[in-house]
Amino acid sequence: MTVFFNFFAKTIAFFTALAIFILLLSILLSSTYSRFEAPNSKFKFTEGNENSNNTIALIKLQGPILNEPLGPIEFSLFDSLEAIYVEKFKQNLELLKKQKPKAIILSINSPGGTVSATHNLYNAIYDFKKNNETKIFVHTNELLASGGYWAALASDKIYASYGAMIGSIGVKGPEWIYFDQPISISTGIFGSAVETKEGIKKFNTIAGRSKDLLNSFRKPTKEEIESLQSIVNGIYEDFVFIVGKNRKIEKKFITNDVGALIYDSKKAKE
Repeated sequence: MTVFFNFFAKTIAFFTALAIFILLLSILLSSTYSRFEAPNSKFKFTEGNENSNNTIALIKLQGPILNEPLGPIEFSLFDSLEAIYVEKFKQNLELLKKQKPKAIILSINSPGGTVSATHNLYNAIYDFKKNNETKIFVHTNELLASGGYWAALASDKIYASYGAMIGSIGVKGPEWIYFDQPISISTGIFGSAVETKEGIKKFNTIAGRSKDLLNSFRKPTKEEIESLQSIVNGIYEDFVFIVGKNRKIEKKFITNDVGALIYDSKKAKE
């Protein structure tokens, strides 16, 4: 048993040291990268007349829509896991102001994102277009759904390649999973399992009614379900209003005929 614990302790120490090393290395690389990166290195000339005043800028956005990363470590360690960070997007727009482009093409492939980030991305696109008298066009060749489509509505026009998926005009709230009368919960390498039938009781120390919202070990009250549903309904109303306003479509048609389904590019255009 002593040999086992010694081996276990050494293994934990090894992986802890490795994690600390990776963490320090990522911080070093991140600070070095930010120190040597030129402010205008985000954009580069690709084709046409470099001296022309008729500039068209292309910005590629891919992944879920989030307000900002957790920190510099997220950039260095998980840069391959693409996401649309609204704060980074705003920084790119600030760089473009100096170049005064006649138009901006946003190539967006996104399944959506948080409500707050989606709203901020929509406003960032709309405000830049309004304040700089710049045409903005959105193109997708893969997926423009939910929050991705919401944000794209701020543009002058949306283009989609053949095979692209458009739509999901809807809002999904948090899920509440209720394990009725659980007796055991087990977690292993193949996943988790819950057995139920009058066995386990769960106690919380909370202050304030419904502070344990989304507690998996009790049923939601009618008041709690109605409260969560009202939040989702409110956001959905805003979404439908923006679609109707920007695409000149009646609200009833959006809610009754379009719904939250996803369509291919041809059907979405129709």
